[in-house]
Amino acid sequence: MGAGHYYKILKKRLAMILHLDQQHGEQISEENGDGEPKPEKLAWLLNKAKLECTLEQFYNGCTRRIKVQRDVYDIYGIVYIFLCSFSGFVLVIILLLSVGILALFSFGYFLNSRRRNVEEILYLYVMPGWKNETRITYPGKGGQVYGRPPTDLTLVLKEKPHAFFQREGHDLVVNLKISLVEALTGKTFHITTLDGRDLPIEVKDIVKSGYMMVVPNEGMPLIREPGNKGDLYIKFDVVHPSMLTTKQMDELKMILKEPLD
Repeated sequence: MGAGHYYKILKKRLAMILHLDQQHGEQISEENGDGEPKPEKLAWLLNKAKLECTLEQFYNGCTRRIKVQRDVYDIYGIVYIFLCSFSGFVLVIILLLSVGILALFSFGYFLNSRRRNVEEILYLYVMPGWKNETRITYPGKGGQVYGRPPTDLTLVLKEKPHAFFQREGHDLVVNLKISLVEALTGKTFHITTLDGRDLPIEVKDIVKSGYMMVVPNEGMPLIREPGNKGDLYIKFDVVHPSMLTTKQMDELKMILKEPLD
């Protein structure tokens, strides 16, 4: 085996001793209004975190306070140059031959002890109209490994499912049930919008199952068009009675002037 092969083996062993890996990430939690840390269950990748936001927060905008905990090193750059440069390799060989493997372990332990955990508060302003999977990058706020400066931290915003509204791009969709009588005679519904307004919806037309009503400018805010919004789509589901009496069927026949199927 040549010198190049021995160099690769030695470098791999040194990486194991000095923990030259990229598994030292950062931990994150959101703070509540009282300033106390409120841990969140976040799915982590290296220097990437998922931050859940409600549909109301995407609609109205909000400021999130985030506490980041990450590992940094008091000494970086020196080790990377030491290991990767030719002169560093020669010094490692001399160190192994003259002092022995015990000294190398001690050197790795000393460098590892220079690692420290720091906490920092970051602020994120969620703009009205931001979408699911929006990515925000904080330069230099990620984890750090030996020999390199701190990496960037990327937050991936995740939209929580809403109990009433569904989002489709810039539009909102709601599903409303309407009785057969209401579908034939009309009804006024009241919808509470994502910003807390009462929105009356008056149904005048005869409604069939699958009927859809469009309410303009009641969807999600448009980031590139301040003051404008998408549309609100209301899908109706007509609920038919499970049974009718003979008298009710006769009365319906008289009213509708045609036999019931």
